[in-house]
Amino acid sequence: MSEISACGIVVPTDWVPLPLEPPDDVKDWAKSTAAELCDRSRAAGCDLDKRMLGKELRTRADDSRSGIPSTRRLLS
Repeated sequence: MSEISACGIVVPTDWVPLPLEPPDDVKDWAKSTAAELCDRSRAAGCDLDKRMLGKELRTRADDSRSGIPSTRRLLS
């Protein structure tokens, strides 16, 4: 995964970087990231649906990797 800090960009501590490089495994990333975020949210008193969150994360990562945001694809 590319390091955003290498670009000199400062992000919030709860930032979730997306896997953008071709060899990155988006499916496994989405599953493990969803599990981590659900654990963190549960500790904060909020319960998230891990399956739905994983699906959303995967969709957003795939969308970012395509270079064409889904909203632009819908308008084409």
